[in-house]
Amino acid sequence: MSMDFVYDLTEKLQEQKIDYLLVTVRKGNKKDTADVFYFLQDNDSIDSMTKAVEDSYYFIQKEKDEDAKTPPRKNLKKPPKRPKRPPSGKDYKKRRGGEDDKK
Repeated sequence: MSMDFVYDLTEKLQEQKIDYLLVTVRKGNKKDTADVFYFLQDNDSIDSMTKAVEDSYYFIQKEKDEDAKTPPRKNLKKPPKRPKRPPSGKDYKKRRGGEDDKK
């Protein structure tokens, strides 16, 4: 997986003098790797980013906890099949073989 897009994005954000915090997660066979990129110009930006990270942590943890309560989709039972509706209408007896139908 190429990180070129991420590097280009961070470069463009810095050129525009936009403060940012970017976290990417690269999936691995044995473990995942998180990369953190940030650009903060002053203490006000640092304070704002710190608050945003704290808030984000709360919501991400809440979502994780909710996901743990929900069983995975593959373990959910399929809903029961709806019973077939009995035939109706003027052709009902004809489809069953008529009134003289013997078993």
